[in-house]
Amino acid sequence: MSSPFSSDGRVDIRQYIQNNWNYVGLRDDTGTIITRIDVSNDTRASWSSGPQSVPLEATIEVDRVDSDIDEFNPTGTVTIADTVSLKSDTDTTPRSVDSVVDVVLEAEDDSVIITHQVYF
Repeated sequence: MSSPFSSDGRVDIRQYIQNNWNYVGLRDDTGTIITRIDVSNDTRASWSSGPQSVPLEATIEVDRVDSDIDEFNPTGTVTIADTVSLKSDTDTTPRSVDSVVDVVLEAEDDSVIITHQVYF
């Protein structure tokens, strides 16, 4: 069965996603949200592809010493297991999930670049 959406329709939906699901939550291995990154307004993140591309991608770089990462677990390691698309900084309902190989931030100089992908 073919898709009920035309290519222009899919681009329009990806544009909606980019405009409205612009928070990416970094989750640990228990599903707890470590932090929410506003891709449109946080200097650590940017849209690395646009609505014309499949997948729609956001690139995020975080450091172990970033205040929101450190606040999650100030004395231990922080494991990022996956990323989720969210509609706001208080949203708890994932709109999409992108599984990531577990990333462990442990030492003060640890950092990671994560690509969050939304397929549609």
